[in-house]
Amino acid sequence: MFAVFIQGVNAAGTDAVTMSGPRVVATGGTQRLVYDFPNLPAGTASVQVYFRLYGSDTVSAGFAEYTRAQLEIGTTVSGWKDNNGVLGAEQSATSSAVAALSSSVSQQGATIIAQASSVQALQASSRDDNGDGELADAVNGYNSAAGIVQEATVRASQNEATARTVTQLTASVGANTGQITDLREVVTSNLASTATAITQLTTKVGENSSAIQSEAVARSNADGALSSQISTAQATANGATAQAQTASTAISGLNGKVSALTTIKTSTTVGGRTVMSGLAIGVEGQQQESQILAYAQRFAILDESSGTLIAPFVVQGGKVIIDSAMIGNASIGVAQLTQSLQSSNYIAGQQGLKINFLTGEFEFNSATGDGGRQTINNAGGKVFDQNGVKRYQWGNLAV
Repeated sequence: MFAVFIQGVNAAGTDAVTMSGPRVVATGGTQRLVYDFPNLPAGTASVQVYFRLYGSDTVSAGFAEYTRAQLEIGTTVSGWKDNNGVLGAEQSATSSAVAALSSSVSQQGATIIAQASSVQALQASSRDDNGDGELADAVNGYNSAAGIVQEATVRASQNEATARTVTQLTASVGANTGQITDLREVVTSNLASTATAITQLTTKVGENSSAIQSEAVARSNADGALSSQISTAQATANGATAQAQTASTAISGLNGKVSALTTIKTSTTVGGRTVMSGLAIGVEGQQQESQILAYAQRFAILDESSGTLIAPFVVQGGKVIIDSAMIGNASIGVAQLTQSLQSSNYIAGQQGLKINFLTGEFEFNSATGDGGRQTINNAGGKVFDQNGVKRYQWGNLAV
């Protein structure tokens, strides 16, 4: 047999008075019990409900499932009335719907506070009935379950108002789980206003898991305003983790403090080794300085306008590699050249200049005032008239 007990507890949680319903003989099937406790002690702030099962000399084995308890206080209902033995031997699935509304008005000193809340919940679950009996089925529990919970709360006083919603979706099959949680909150007072939105998606199968989380905050007060947004994606499998994150922040405050920053960060962790890369774009400082900073082992600019993918600019291993460059004006402290330097109009022995930094050979071709030209190289020099006839040579006369 069994009995139901209810315990009244005051606001301090110290004064507990327990009352019990009559003992009921277990029939071996589904039983629904309804008890009224009309005389709760004065000052009761909360109640606790207990279910007690009694043994006897004639019972050597058995089990009991206690489910779908519902508490009604006045017109407030806490749960769903389950009235058709959903946990009977032939049943392998359950579903429930819960809706609760509450409102209150209180006064603290000269401040009047009004508050209201709403909770809606949907739940469904299923388990296999393999014919091994009710006890084994109850011990194994439910193989799959799904639920949706929506909670909304509003609160208002003379100087502050708050609105908050929380939505949660869950689904599980055995140890495999998935969940989506969404929180939205707005708090406004006579001094400031803040809006927050947080969304989180998580899944897990065995040791592999994935998560996506986004958080956005907007805040304003008499001194300034701030807004930020962070989005993170993470995946873990076989002991390796990958993560990508974007974050944006904008601030406008006192004394002309204004800044805007966006960052992109990625990382992987394999075998205990973490490799990161990132990009930061921002404007900040008293002089409103703008910056673009890159963090990577290799940074490159790619171009495919010619039909072929090329990397005209690469930074790798602490060195800058430029495939082809056109420089209008350059100031170089020390240059280490490994090939040659020549003008765009260079023709050997005719025009332009060329310096070979490997062999030390050089050649300068310039025009003279009368239409002739001269050539100076590492072997000496030659002077030609306007007709191309050599008129003078110095240095190595054999060349």
